[in-house]
Amino acid sequence: MNRIREERKRKNLTLQETVDELKKQEFISITSDALSKYERGDREPKLATWQKLADFFEVPVTYLQGISNNKKSITEFNDFADWLEAVNDTTVYKNGDMRVAKDELMALGTENVLYNFSTLFKAIFNFTTGSLDGTKYKKLCDEITKIADFSDITEDTSQIFKIGIEAKTGNKKAKETYEQISKIIDKYLGIDEWEDDVPITIKKVHHEDKK
Repeated sequence: MNRIREERKRKNLTLQETVDELKKQEFISITSDALSKYERGDREPKLATWQKLADFFEVPVTYLQGISNNKKSITEFNDFADWLEAVNDTTVYKNGDMRVAKDELMALGTENVLYNFSTLFKAIFNFTTGSLDGTKYKKLCDEITKIADFSDITEDTSQIFKIGIEAKTGNKKAKETYEQISKIIDKYLGIDEWEDDVPITIKKVHHEDKK
């Protein structure tokens, strides 16, 4: 069972007061009926809605969903050992139940993905500026429903970033690969001067033979 009602009660808010505050603070606009159905489990919120509700209640998404018993933000832990120590006595190994340990580890992975994606998004769009481009992609992000999709985007972006750094600091293989990636991006955005019938292919780049 999720903890939406529990967290609402902790804030001493009625259903209507909660939806009013959610709208006032620009988290999300929903009805009291929808929130009530979320609390009872009659309706499943979208991932974006879970995130906004969790931000409002100041708890991790997985805690609000009832998946994890950890109420601390992932940013409050210095490393895995720190997280393990915090949940060890009360959750992970309680009564030797390894299923609980697995659930907590899965929850940690989910929170890590959401945090990394959010950090990357802010770094790229600097969303505090309220740019039209950032607003557009924020709305598109709200349509993503799978944690794995956020993970894929973050991982692929990080790899391209690494290749770019290597390309600009003398790595020949990285430079050739980065140039190919750039051409594909330009082609997609329509800012290149290629003919429409010219195929885009990724060629295998080999290391130079050692002399």
